[in-house]
Amino acid sequence: MTVIRFEQLKINPVAFGAENGVMKVTFRCPISGQTVEASAPMAAQARPAGLSGLWQSARNGATRMFGAVLGDNRPAAAPKDAEQAAIVAAFDSVRAAFHWDEKRGHFVAASQSADLMNPFDVVLRDAPLARKADREIAARVMWDVIRADAEIRPAEQSFVEAILGKKIAAMRDTPEVSKLDIDHLSADCRGTVLMLAVATALSDEHRHAREQQRVSRLAEWLDVRQERQEMLRNAAAQKVIENVLLECYSDGVIDDAERARLTLLAERLGVNEALVGKVDVRLRQRRVQAGAA
Repeated sequence: MTVIRFEQLKINPVAFGAENGVMKVTFRCPISGQTVEASAPMAAQARPAGLSGLWQSARNGATRMFGAVLGDNRPAAAPKDAEQAAIVAAFDSVRAAFHWDEKRGHFVAASQSADLMNPFDVVLRDAPLARKADREIAARVMWDVIRADAEIRPAEQSFVEAILGKKIAAMRDTPEVSKLDIDHLSADCRGTVLMLAVATALSDEHRHAREQQRVSRLAEWLDVRQERQEMLRNAAAQKVIENVLLECYSDGVIDDAERARLTLLAERLGVNEALVGKVDVRLRQRRVQAGAA
């Protein structure tokens, strides 16, 4: 797989800022002006080791994808060397939104074709959390899922503070999101909020029955049809798998031991091995197409 170099991205980042070890970046197409938000941990991530390592990859990926949906950004200055790797990692998480323009010598917005996009990203593209009020409710919903088991681990606390904000992370004893809160969501992003809640639950190795109960109750409040729920859950699972694959490919290949662990991870996610293969093929095709520079 072609590796993106920071020099290829100099024209695209228009805003960035680091908070609690997470780099949040806004990338812009110089032709259309389209912007895409993304985030990535500042510290370099070790290659996943064992099944626990894959779950850590899932959490790292959740940090990137939730930061892209909910995060705010600051005006950009010239990034320091230590920041450049995080900016590249953030771009890699939204790489499908851009393609390399050989003539111009930089990345521009990709076509609107969803052929090589994860269905999770298609949902976000078609039904984004455009209103601040919607993003705030979504953040609270995700926090409710995380704290469903009544045990907040240090990694979860750091994750919530970095992505959802310290104000939300301090809400351990506040009431859960209510149906009245949900009723204030914009109609066109209700499925998006449910998908984010499912992805939050699937990214946690220590899942609890109460997490599923909260997700089920949310689906009922949102009045999402069963068929739509299954599609959104499948999209969330594919995104979690893709997040793990991205880190497994950190050295360009996935070895047999990693594939065996991925199979076990898929079982834990409730999906079959064929779906992992499908995500893998799409990811490799997308990365080759986007990084052909």
